[in-house]
Amino acid sequence: MRFHLSLLIPLFLALSACPALAEPAPAFPEVGMQGDWLTVGGEKFLVVGVGYEIGCRPGRVPWDHDFQPDLLRADFKRIKAAGFNTIRTWAPLTDDELELAAEYGLWVIQGIWYDSGADFGDPAFQKKTLSQVEEVITRSAKHPNILFYLVGNEPHGDAVYETGLEEVNAFYRKLVETAQRSDPKGLFSYANCVFTDFMVPDMWDLTAHNAYPYSPVTIEKTLGYRGYIQIIKQNLASNKPLVITEFGLSVSPKGDGRGYGGNTLEVQESGVVALWDDILNAGGTGGCAFMWIDGWWKKGDENDHSEDAEEWYGLLGADADFVGTPRPVYFALMEYNRAIRTAPHDGATVVGRVPVEVWSPIATRVEARIDAGEWLPLTQAGPWWRAELDLSSVSDGAHVVHTRMQDEQGQWGSRKQVNISVGRVEDISQAQLTVRFIDLPAVWPANKALPVAIEVKDPHGNPVPGRRVSISRFFHVQWNEYETSAITDDNGLATVDLPAFHRPGIISLAAAAEGDTPRHNATGWKQGRHIRYGVYRHIELVE
Repeated sequence: MRFHLSLLIPLFLALSACPALAEPAPAFPEVGMQGDWLTVGGEKFLVVGVGYEIGCRPGRVPWDHDFQPDLLRADFKRIKAAGFNTIRTWAPLTDDELELAAEYGLWVIQGIWYDSGADFGDPAFQKKTLSQVEEVITRSAKHPNILFYLVGNEPHGDAVYETGLEEVNAFYRKLVETAQRSDPKGLFSYANCVFTDFMVPDMWDLTAHNAYPYSPVTIEKTLGYRGYIQIIKQNLASNKPLVITEFGLSVSPKGDGRGYGGNTLEVQESGVVALWDDILNAGGTGGCAFMWIDGWWKKGDENDHSEDAEEWYGLLGADADFVGTPRPVYFALMEYNRAIRTAPHDGATVVGRVPVEVWSPIATRVEARIDAGEWLPLTQAGPWWRAELDLSSVSDGAHVVHTRMQDEQGQWGSRKQVNISVGRVEDISQAQLTVRFIDLPAVWPANKALPVAIEVKDPHGNPVPGRRVSISRFFHVQWNEYETSAITDDNGLATVDLPAFHRPGIISLAAAAEGDTPRHNATGWKQGRHIRYGVYRHIELVE
């Protein structure tokens, strides 16, 4: 199907007749960091974001578009209505686009695009990229609604390996120096992903990571989505904010049978909400749903909506309406975002009191309760609502914490629940497991099978026999994956021999076992019924 923009203009021209925003221009206090959190005006800030690509419409491409304020206003109005406070871009917004986003109170994660498969050590590439970064950030620095900058997106594993980690990190240090010189008050990161999660580039202010649940097998089969995000938090963001800058599910007509495309609207609706919930339960301090509207251009023909998965991630579809038609996932996220619980995490073990924290800028009242007990009010502090629930009259064992919010119309909604274990850890049998590799080497010959031993223990430090352990391998330099499983013996040990790969490079190894703590969102996208506990390591294969 082919579209001509001149015929589509009437479909959204009426939007330009909407009156200007009556409220004063929103304020954008100074952005900072405090521990694991971004802060705005000194108060910690939850990034409730959506990926937004200018020029991403039928018949258009992102790198060749003009300024269309009416279309942007229509988008930004819907984005705010769904409870998002941030848009994440891949290429930078122009001054006009940034100013319009500010009118709607939207923060911007300003993306800067360059070739992620280049030779990062090439002087000509470095010179061109550093100049581009300086120009974009110098221009953007005057806009108060820049939350932070993403200087690059998803470096290719083979490009990083061929260039060399030291050389890539040296280039990243140049990027950071250029960025800080261009905007001394700015915060900077780049969007990493599973392809290069073996890197630990600690020169960046915060950790940004793109993550999907369906591949590779280290995530899909072994760690699970939440387990992977927890490991990224521990390994790459233990003392800094973690924002998952892409997560989503594609509803393309065809898929790979694993979740990369081919999902129904119902699966997208429940699954994306479950992923957002997992990010928060894993310790993430923000996320950006991928993406606002379907990207027709991605397979090379912007006039044809191909069946490829990459073109069908939108919260809005653009099949018949240039402005876009919201899918069920849009409304599901709208409801979820009205009151977002950030504490306690699902499966938490608590003693004495349980802290409850909810992000809800629009609520007039937020309440929590344990099981079917009395609803108790939370105390408001800006967009946050907090309380500590007394557990002195609650029996040890498994319980459920419920939260809800009341809006200006007096309607209750955005109800959520989370499982907790009350009591001393030593009183909770196998509520949490410890999974670790035994004597795993950092370097291994590529032409030899790799023996792997995994130990599983309960909270008392006792071995857990008879527990199934999933073990998987992913080769970062050229897509290759392998998964198997083993049962722990009487000593809590599971052992396997992973086949030789016969090529130098970097592999990741994952191992995980399910604990006994049930998940509260077990009906989400391919979720197990219990929380998984896992371990994740990288090994260099050498000739």
